[in-house]
Amino acid sequence: MPRGSRATVPPRVDYALTELGRSLTRPLAHLARWATDKRAEIEAARQVFDARGIRQSGARRGLYRTC
Repeated sequence: MPRGSRATVPPRVDYALTELGRSLTRPLAHLARWATDKRAEIEAARQVFDARGIRQSGARRGLYRTC
């Protein structure tokens, strides 16, 4: 990911994806759509897992969850 900075106030930094990075856009879009389509199933599976009372890592306790 190329990075360029500009001498402005406040400072500005511009980022751009490389060709390699751009090649991920389609697979990531498919993954995002799959996750959206399966959201109810994913949540149901989480509830089943949580109901078992198994000790969870920080990620499963919601420490890193953004949605």
